[in-house]
Amino acid sequence: MKQVAQETEKLILCIEDEAGMLDLLRLILETAGYRFVGAHDGIEGLEVMRQELPDLVLLDLMLPNVDGAEVLLQKKKDHTIKDLSLIHI
Repeated sequence: MKQVAQETEKLILCIEDEAGMLDLLRLILETAGYRFVGAHDGIEGLEVMRQELPDLVLLDLMLPNVDGAEVLLQKKKDHTIKDLSLIHI
């Protein structure tokens, strides 16, 4: 009997400015069966949140341009993304 594919994989967005850390997290999370998207700064991270509506956001607090604290403030103000699950890393 043919197995039915799962609905969709959960999407995790990681906002992290260190390329090596993004690569490591991508490897770990994709191996575990998650879809992964990375953003290199807060501006890009907010754009991806609005476009993709990820299931979980991993947010580095020390970022160039717009830091993690500002990302949190902008997230709280935006009704389309304010309820997304987020973990500070």
